[in-house]
Amino acid sequence: MTTKPFFLTPLGNRCIVKPDEFEHKGRIIIPDKAKHKTTTGRILAMGEPHEKLQVGLRVLFDMFSGGEMGFQGDETNPDIHLRHISYDEIIGIINDEGVKTK
Repeated sequence: MTTKPFFLTPLGNRCIVKPDEFEHKGRIIIPDKAKHKTTTGRILAMGEPHEKLQVGLRVLFDMFSGGEMGFQGDETNPDIHLRHISYDEIIGIINDEGVKTK
């Protein structure tokens, strides 16, 4: 997988992750306290190299890990919501190859 360089390079053992956005269907309203405690996202940039992590991997992490960053978009680019988290806060790597989608 080739990716273009990201505009922000984290320092040390931190990475920039773009959380996946989930589509909520139906009419059930779930309060924030009852929502999932973990979430998934894709690594956009990394600080120091890591033996198992790399840019482009989809990972599982705690919903409240690290810090939140937001960048305001314009007419052609939507707003971007990212998280900066340490490598230790990543719970696992998601293997997209074996997943079947409908």
